[in-house]
Amino acid sequence: AGREGAAGMGVTGLTQWARAALPHAFVPAPADAEHVHVDVNSLVHEAIRHVRDDDGALASLAHRLDTLVATVRPGMSLALALDGPAPLCKLTTQRARRLARVRGGTLHAGPSSLAI
Repeated sequence: AGREGAAGMGVTGLTQWARAALPHAFVPAPADAEHVHVDVNSLVHEAIRHVRDDDGALASLAHRLDTLVATVRPGMSLALALDGPAPLCKLTTQRARRLARVRGGTLHAGPSSLAI
């Protein structure tokens, strides 16, 4: 089950729609694969969502990676991709847009209110 709407992240209902419209795109992972490429961003978001400290987040992330590697056993390589943190200005703008949308208003593009 997807968690698209959790914590204001993602597009609500997108996973359910995609599963219905594109069922062939959602297949069980093979037990063995030569090369496994993992976008770690989603694992990090899930790992930090339910913990209270850094140690808990790291333990949760390690558990999720261990489970993934045990499920799909890479034969030759395992590549982990992780984006860096979003720039503070972008995060501030996104938050303001989300708040404006929730309040029923709009936010016009303009300079950031963040003083540097």
